[in-house]
Amino acid sequence: MSHQHVSVSEAYNIMGLSQGASLDTLKSTYKKIALRTHPDKNPNNPAATAEFQKVTQAYDVLQRHLDHDAYSDDEEYDDYYDDEDEEERMAFYMYLFESFMGSGRRASPFGFGGRPRYSPFGGGGSSGYSPFDGPPHGYGPEYEEIHETPEQYTERIRKTREEQEAAERRRKQDAALLKLRKQEDRQRERQQAEQRKQDAAKAKKATGEMQKKQAKAKVANAKQASQKKRSQVFAAARAGKVDQVKKGIWEDQVDATGGEILLGCDEYVATRPKDPKETLLHIASQKGDVDMVEWLQTHNADDEQTRNGNGFTPFHVAVENGHVGVVKYFLDNFDPKDEDGVGVFEVPDKSSILRLALLSHEPEVVYMVLNSSLADSSELNACWTWITSSDGQAQVNKRAGADTGLHREKFEDMLKLLRRFGGFSPAATDYERPRKPAQINAASQQAQRVPSKSASQQQSQHAGARGKRRGRGKA
Repeated sequence: MSHQHVSVSEAYNIMGLSQGASLDTLKSTYKKIALRTHPDKNPNNPAATAEFQKVTQAYDVLQRHLDHDAYSDDEEYDDYYDDEDEEERMAFYMYLFESFMGSGRRASPFGFGGRPRYSPFGGGGSSGYSPFDGPPHGYGPEYEEIHETPEQYTERIRKTREEQEAAERRRKQDAALLKLRKQEDRQRERQQAEQRKQDAAKAKKATGEMQKKQAKAKVANAKQASQKKRSQVFAAARAGKVDQVKKGIWEDQVDATGGEILLGCDEYVATRPKDPKETLLHIASQKGDVDMVEWLQTHNADDEQTRNGNGFTPFHVAVENGHVGVVKYFLDNFDPKDEDGVGVFEVPDKSSILRLALLSHEPEVVYMVLNSSLADSSELNACWTWITSSDGQAQVNKRAGADTGLHREKFEDMLKLLRRFGGFSPAATDYERPRKPAQINAASQQAQRVPSKSASQQQSQHAGARGKRRGRGKA
């Protein structure tokens, strides 16, 4: 190795160190630069050898400078140290070689690790040893001699490169395999995430369906319970059990309005009513329970205008059944001439309040209807014609149920009321029932002997009779 004398300051610049750096720092820096600039690491760089030698010389200068303070920056080194320094350099070259070849196992005298061996880069120089010489001066038997011809060295380098190329191929294969595995892992993660998403959606759907079923069952149970309570109240009303009706409405919160069957609760009705449109107020009016009618009205039973299956309001039902007290309640609380009262008294087509009153066979109800102007002249004429006919009398008699003296008296009173308010004359058919010929002749003779009364006398007589009946009825 030829020497080109380098000053200490130049050596510091070559190594990239500042003056005053320690020996350990020098060795560490030299190791890095030598490994980077070695010719075997740079086969395509012609200047690699020269650069490596320059770095090595700079290291030698600084090492001597740090080990021997007597040297100065401008002083050249004595050849006294050349042999020993050359040996140290050769030991480091062997370390570098073994680092590249992967065979270093023992510590270097420079502290770089690995066992120093003879280097194929040695030979020549002031030391005069080569790969075929013995161990360097100053080293013991731990050094192993390397007897290697140039051909063997070339072959070993070739094999080393082949191993490196094979290792590179394996590295690439491993990298490709790793990449493929990562792709498979990502795909599996996506599939698992999608499956989790689908499972969550299915679970949510199943939960929603279950909640819907539970809610539906809950609603059905509530409807069934409500309908059961309502049917019980209606059954109590039909049986005349007023206390149970009041309890159901007041305590069980049963709505006093509307028919028996709640909306959407047809399937929960045990016994379907004959008239689903019939309300509690209709039932109370049909039974003639004035107190119940009044109680329902004060507890939100706003059904005075509600129609049953026949189109009748509770007032019509009371008229048809001849319940004087209930009829009076409606007439006292609702004005037929008022807008709110029209719906209470208005009858459906082809029907008549006066005819309903006549069918009740209760003169007091007939009087209330006539006196309240609920029948006009055309209705009076129609009802007179009907009741004085055989068909009309048959219907009235059928509703009365028995041909008794009281029945005949009430019938006569109703005819008198019609004559009074309609101005009709007595007719031979006012009231007819089967009679024997002798009875007919006797009646004819009696009619000839009794003088007819004037209209004013008839009205006076009827008013007196009505007053007696009304007084009797109130009692």
